[in-house]
Order: sequence, then structure tokens, then C-alpha cells
Amino acid sequence: RSDLYHVKNKLKAFITGDQIRINPKNMAAYYEANHVNMVFLSNEAMPVVLEEDDRRHAIIWTPAKLTPEFYAKVKAEIDAGGAQALYDYLLQVDLTGFTNATLPPMTAAKQELINLSLDSPSKFVRAFEAGDVQGFPAKGCPALLTPCLMSDLYAVYKLWCATTNERALPLPRFSNAITRKHGGQVLRKRYDSGAGTKGPSSVCYLPGGKALPAGDNEVYWLGERIDVFQRALKDLRGGAI
Repeated sequence: RSDLYHVKNKLKAFITGDQIRINPKNMAAYYEANHVNMVFLSNEAMPVVLEEDDRRHAIIWTPAKLTPEFYAKVKAEIDAGGAQALYDYLLQVDLTGFTNATLPPMTAAKQELINLSLDSPSKFVRAFEAGDVQGFPAKGCPALLTPCLMSDLYAVYKLWCATTNERALPLPRFSNAITRKHGGQVLRKRYDSGAGTKGPSSVCYLPGGKALPAGDNEVYWLGERIDVFQRALKDLRGGAI
């Protein structure tokens, strides 16, 4: 299973690279022009790992096995020249506008495979924004609960991972995923904790979160927002998790 993530970049080179590195046994490696066309057939739910912006794979989910009568008809059609007829049909398909830069179609099967391939921060963000994280309801979430301290958001993420059997990433990688993949901002800010000013601390702003109201003092406003999130986190820790 771990090899799926290890080989995904190798597969990218096979699919779109101009050359393939050949490394024969007991001989020097060399390169050949890449003329490979690749088709993967699998019964696995997640045969390959796809990124959210994948532009290489066309994914087709085949139906369940049909009746023996259906396959008997298919064989009869093949015996009667069906393969040649299909080949002729494909030669006549109008490819106007299709180039080697045309993106593959986004099918339901491809979207499902992308969802399965998401890393744990991406799955968490989707659950968080949908209100599927215990103690953080969909209404007003994340607008109600951000900005917040990155350390507090990470604490919620780790608790969520524990309940969903997802592998939690270290805080730096989680923070990187939030900013690079999900449009978040992490800024060093001071805030009022009710017992004096603290910081500067890493404050996370998620898209759709609350904005500083005009005329408000940022230090006190951030303190209020952080307190709202920390109270929700406290309830979460005291709940069933």
C-alpha cells in the first residue's frame, strides 16, 4: 500500500515524459524515446494515487459482470468482424480540438479515486468545512471558528485522525498543507488572552473565516476569536474522543 505513494511520480514520467531510462542488468543505463501508451486494469478500489489537480489519468469504472448470454453475443460479434468494425469507427471519430495537451475527462470514478487519494490534512479540511468534525458544527464553520492558533487547529486535526484511523502528519507538514493546498494563511500575530497580550504566535486564517471588523483593535479581536476556538476544542477533548 505504501508503494502507491512511492511510485506515483515514476508513473508520471512514464505517462508524459519524452524519454524512458533503461537500466539493464550488468550494463550501463541509457535512455530511449518514450512511445509508451499505458492502460491499468485493476479490481482495487485505489489502484493508483491521484492528486486533486491530476492531468494524466482517464479513469473508467466498469460495470459488474453481466450474464453469460451477453458475453456470448459479444463473442459472436467479435467473430463476425466486430473488432475491425470498432477500429473503423474509432478512425472516424471527430477529434477536432483534441491535442496532446487536452485534459482527460473528469468522470465520477476519477473524482472518487481522487477523494480516496487525499492526504489526511485535505480530508480533515473537507470534514471541518462540512461540519463533520465533532464539536464544530457546519453552521458558521469555519467562519465562526477562525482565525485560530495553528497549534489549536492542529490539535483538532490530531483528535480527528485518531477517530478516523488517518495518519496524522507532523505540525510543519500540516501547516504547509493548509497554506499551499487549501488557501489558508499563517501569520505571526499578537493577541489578548484576557490575562495580557501574548505572542507573536502562529495564527491561521482559513478561507471563509471571519475578517477583522472595521475599527476593531486586532489584538483584542484575535483574542476573542482564539478564545471561541479554544472553548470548542475544550468541549471536544471533554467529549467522546
